[in-house]
Amino acid sequence: MNVLVVGGSGGIGAALVSAYAADQAVQELVATRRGEPDAQSASASWLALDLCRQDSIERAGKEIRSAMEHLDLVIFASGVLQSDSARAEKSLEQIRLSALQASSTVNALGPLCMLAELAAPLRASTAPKVVFLSAQIGSIEDNGLGGWYGYRMAKAALNMGVKTAAIEVSRWRNDATLVALHPGTTLTKLSEPFVRRRRKPPASAPQAAEKIAAFVRRMTPDMNGGFYRCDGCRLPW
Repeated sequence: MNVLVVGGSGGIGAALVSAYAADQAVQELVATRRGEPDAQSASASWLALDLCRQDSIERAGKEIRSAMEHLDLVIFASGVLQSDSARAEKSLEQIRLSALQASSTVNALGPLCMLAELAAPLRASTAPKVVFLSAQIGSIEDNGLGGWYGYRMAKAALNMGVKTAAIEVSRWRNDATLVALHPGTTLTKLSEPFVRRRRKPPASAPQAAEKIAAFVRRMTPDMNGGFYRCDGCRLPW
């Protein structure tokens, strides 16, 4: 099995890389990170990928296509909730165009562009699986609290991209399965500022990776185009 983890240097991404590096069923493991790989990244073949730059996306796609004739599993674990220059918006007064654009690019547009680069090796696989880590907060129906404009909108856009791409890959006739997955609240650098006071401790990154890997093993073609929790329950769009 050939595996690609996009965003392999993040909290959940790094845990996924470790998990699949130890999986004897994995023949080739490739992971991406925004900066250049360092000398200690020996658990996978690492590629630089900046999801905000089309040239970087195209370059990474070309390298992956050259390295692997077929791609059996792709997990998009990249994402950003806020940055030093753009905080999560709690009200309309805090909305800024640049922050909305940045969130949309990293969380939705860049990953979909990267998927386009992977179409050929995915089509060459038998029953390929593609998982986009989304978030329940991106559900329009489930939004009862408001706030978090940029992140909610970006994840909702990602979900639409996943649903639309799933319709296309169903025409490949190779049992491709493409889903959006809510990994559950996980303690990472992305979530740490928002989970400090939770009564129920959030899952660790390795625990989340274990749940994601278990979900992947249970994926079947009839799940194509769905939005799920790790336990297999469907979430409303």
